[in-house]
Amino acid sequence: MCGIAGILRPDDGPLDSAFGTMLRHRGPDDQGWLIYGDQKITKGSSSLTVNHGTLLLWHQRLSIIDLSKSGWQPMSTSDGRHHIVFNGEIYNYVELREELLRFGCRFTSTSDTEVLLLGYAHLGRSLLPRLVGMFAFALLDLERQELLLARDFFGIKPLYYGACSGGLAFGSELKALLALPGVPRRANAQRVYDYLHSGSSDMGDRETFYQGLYQVPPAHYVVLDLRSGTASEPVRYWVLDVNSRLDCTFEEARTHLRDLFLKNVQLHMRSDVPVAGTLSGGIDSSSVMVAMRQLRPRATMHAFSLLVDDPAVSERKWIDAVNSKIACVQHFTKPTAEELKADIGRLVYTQEEPFGSTSMYAEFRIYELVRKQGIKVVLVGDGGDELFAGYQSALGARLASLVRQGRMAEAIRFASAARSFPGMSLLKVFAYAADCSVPGKQQRFFRWFVGKQAFPAWMGAEWFKTRGVSLTVNYSPGHEKLRSLLLRQLTQAPLPSHLRCQDRSAMAHSVESRQPFLTPEMAAFALALPEGFFISQEARTKNVLREALRGLLPDAISRRRDKIGFATDEAGFMQEQGDWVEATLSSDVAGRIPALCQPALLYQWQRMRSHRTPYNGRIWRSLNLILWAQQFEVTFS
Repeated sequence: MCGIAGILRPDDGPLDSAFGTMLRHRGPDDQGWLIYGDQKITKGSSSLTVNHGTLLLWHQRLSIIDLSKSGWQPMSTSDGRHHIVFNGEIYNYVELREELLRFGCRFTSTSDTEVLLLGYAHLGRSLLPRLVGMFAFALLDLERQELLLARDFFGIKPLYYGACSGGLAFGSELKALLALPGVPRRANAQRVYDYLHSGSSDMGDRETFYQGLYQVPPAHYVVLDLRSGTASEPVRYWVLDVNSRLDCTFEEARTHLRDLFLKNVQLHMRSDVPVAGTLSGGIDSSSVMVAMRQLRPRATMHAFSLLVDDPAVSERKWIDAVNSKIACVQHFTKPTAEELKADIGRLVYTQEEPFGSTSMYAEFRIYELVRKQGIKVVLVGDGGDELFAGYQSALGARLASLVRQGRMAEAIRFASAARSFPGMSLLKVFAYAADCSVPGKQQRFFRWFVGKQAFPAWMGAEWFKTRGVSLTVNYSPGHEKLRSLLLRQLTQAPLPSHLRCQDRSAMAHSVESRQPFLTPEMAAFALALPEGFFISQEARTKNVLREALRGLLPDAISRRRDKIGFATDEAGFMQEQGDWVEATLSSDVAGRIPALCQPALLYQWQRMRSHRTPYNGRIWRSLNLILWAQQFEVTFS
């Protein structure tokens, strides 16, 4: 896990390395640079000795695998043709290394970086879909005079690029690019709309909150031409086959899923430094922790969790239930509203783009605690909800599938069971079902009917309309609405947003987070299962996952139906810091943001503050947008 950056200047112009040092938090253990110019390569690890050239590659190292100098980057092949800076982990590097040895490759390190470099030199782009891992890398091919920017299957590791004065730049974080001259800071209206309206901050495509700054989309690569200084359109190298169907019994699926999950966790525990886990008390993080204990029964294990006072969102009893089974060294953090207010500037700077809720602060504090304990690697449960139908919306999608398939008796029984799900009602079940069943042209009326207008009064409708934003539509064609929903949640929202926020929170504290659920093999297997395996007729979500881990998970966790995660009392936070919230919403900065209608927004807040209407997340989203615009000097022209 590291930070990477670079500048391409076809005119052999000045190369500013200061922007690369802004990523030091991602890799404080070492740094290195490479400059290509005048047909030669120059490398160094301290201050730059060359400041002109065609290309600068920068690397900040967080040492996880092969802690020796042999793992130093930028790394080059012995023939001098290929050079790489790499952020992430290739979990199947041991197996790939053995294969490359049989092809005659010779290694000088035990690092996964060298496996990636020599694998690409030998196999080219056909290597990409064979990787199991999280990665973002820039690979220079001098013979082809190109720089390949590639990103992992799910977008776990970030990689941005865009124009700067005299060329192109790329980096692991936007703040590095924003430090360069000539980089725009104009708001992307579509991203702002998606965020304010539905809380989505990353839709899995190449767009960011900044016009003219892009991300390499998950499962894609982009080629930069060294001669012209231009970037290709993103090219997809892996596609999840959603048309594949497994012909298997539930018992066969359960058994295979158990084996596959344990194999994934074992791969993700490969490390030359200690590995810990985060534990919320939910099914996904608990599954990871019990699997780690199963694989390492006598190892000392550490678990990091959140404490809250509000019993409605406290998960202490579930955390204790897991820990009584696996006997971890348990660590807790307990953020307060005052601490959130004190840290808000640092949090906004860390995240770089607006984010969905104050739960990100809980994650931020957990990783801060991880680092204080001297641990660099943690396994987390991200992806379980998206792969195995863990969200409330999945209940509605399953109901819609049953109706669409004409299985009306089953649909009636299912709807009756689903309404007893915590936080659900029959109306919500039907609303979720309609959300993925109503065709796009009828979505506007449907959303108005359920109180989700395209442009509510507190948003600046005219600014969005004049910029031609597309309205969010969740309609899924075909009969299998649940499968379509899972694919959308995995590739568009909410998973890309979750992964982005988690990467920033972890790397702000130089901690590597790993996601054992998110491998191509696991995703292909999950989305090929019959829909009925995900949610039982009794509306039991994640049914096949619960059954796969029966005997490993405590019974209390297997039976659990509510869903909380690393939740914070956002409404309580906003009330406790009400004066600050009101001052921010009524500030001159807020008044200059045409995406917001300040008077209507203040009216909404005052009603919530006086408890005349329930708290709504639109307050946090608006507040966060204002703080982001102020922190990064964003314009809305």
